[in-house]
Amino acid sequence: IIGAVVDHTPYRLQVGKYSGYILSTVKAIEVIVSPATWFYVACLQVLSGFLYFVHVVATYAYTSELSKDTVEQTKYNSYFFVILYGST
Repeated sequence: IIGAVVDHTPYRLQVGKYSGYILSTVKAIEVIVSPATWFYVACLQVLSGFLYFVHVVATYAYTSELSKDTVEQTKYNSYFFVILYGST
């Protein structure tokens, strides 16, 4: 469903922007883990995983518009994959 929203509606930018904002907020909240809050942080970690994939879908949706040249497009996709892999 997220892929359809990103690919076939004008909400691609908003999906990417808000998933990034919420993901950053969730990660900031996860820093306060303690024995009393570990269960809630574990629940936030599940949400974090989902939001990460939503953000990746929105990011990859833009890569096809960067170039019409397939060789150059392959380079862009490789760079983005390395950046996304390194950031996890």
